Amino acid sequence: MSGISGSGKTTWLLGLCGARARAQGQLILEDREYSYSNSVHRREVFENLTSLHAHSSRLLPQLSVEENILLPQDLMGRRGGRIASLAEIVRIFDLGAVLKRPAGKISQGEAQRASVARAVYGVRSLLILDEPFVHLQEELKFRIVNFLCRRFKGLGVYVFLSSHDPQIMHAFPWKTILKFHHGFQEFEDARKFD
Repeated sequence: MSGISGSGKTTWLLGLCGARARAQGQLILEDREYSYSNSVHRREVFENLTSLHAHSSRLLPQLSVEENILLPQDLMGRRGGRIASLAEIVRIFDLGAVLKRPAGKISQGEAQRASVARAVYGVRSLLILDEPFVHLQEELKFRIVNFLCRRFKGLGVYVFLSSHDPQIMHAFPWKTILKFHHGFQEFEDARKFD
């Protein structure tokens, strides 16, 4: 998804994952239909089917980076490792040096990586990454993008990514690009994963 700041990308993503009461429509996921007008359905989509990296990291500062990554598993019984082991996630996201450190004591870039790592490690059917590569160096961005492209192929996970970076948007081999213009969406391109 692309668009200028304030055009509605984050609001749309939060509606999609069931975090907005004003969302409308239906979602068919894992052979089941969910109605956004039903608060029980929205909650189920948000809590059981969605892995989310919001625009900011939202880590718990008193917990270690590792504890933050494992938090969805600990709170909701979600099991990570579908995409990769914790050790591989730590390596890909370059978090080894800060893994045991409290999240409140790490840099913005490290917090961003830890938050995205948490969403990817605990991925379910719907992965929402809202501006996941802010504060990251180019080399690291594309290492993570390449990892995501390799690992998600054929897994049946729907990935929704918003970014202001056209290089990131075009790096994914499968996509439907939505452009936002003050709440209006248009489809730019639709291709299947090769």
